[in-house]
Amino acid sequence: MNKSLTVMLGMACLVGVSSAARAQTLDAPMGVSMVVAAECTITSTAMAFTGTGLIDANIVATADLTVQCTPGTPYAIALSNGGGAGATDTLRQMTSGTNTVDYMIYQDAANTLPWSPTATLVSPAATGGNEIITAYGTVPTGQIVPTGTYADSVVATITY
Repeated sequence: MNKSLTVMLGMACLVGVSSAARAQTLDAPMGVSMVVAAECTITSTAMAFTGTGLIDANIVATADLTVQCTPGTPYAIALSNGGGAGATDTLRQMTSGTNTVDYMIYQDAANTLPWSPTATLVSPAATGGNEIITAYGTVPTGQIVPTGTYADSVVATITY
């Protein structure tokens, strides 16, 4: 065999071995995580009682509370007593100047569960979508009040 051919073959073998040694791969696991926190939003429509002259029958109205929470989140909704002087969870007051009209807000259409400023359990676990909760209002009959535009502001608070 020719000496120059032997040297060239030897060098080719070294280059081949050297390339194969550099073509290694290593795997390393990479953790991926995310924390999904409980979160809720709440909005409401106005509760507008029908205008009247004499309050000779109960006047009823409703308002919708729209809640959206992270799925599986339990939540409770409380309604403040409003701004009427002396208002309570069982007897709120709309005012017009110094005049007042009594009203109540209930969790049910039968008017048996007053909605209070202490958190009232509404859902043991949210669905993740918009949930509509209806508040039922009643202005009780028999009130004698002067003419005027009566109003109040009740704050809905969601606890989750």
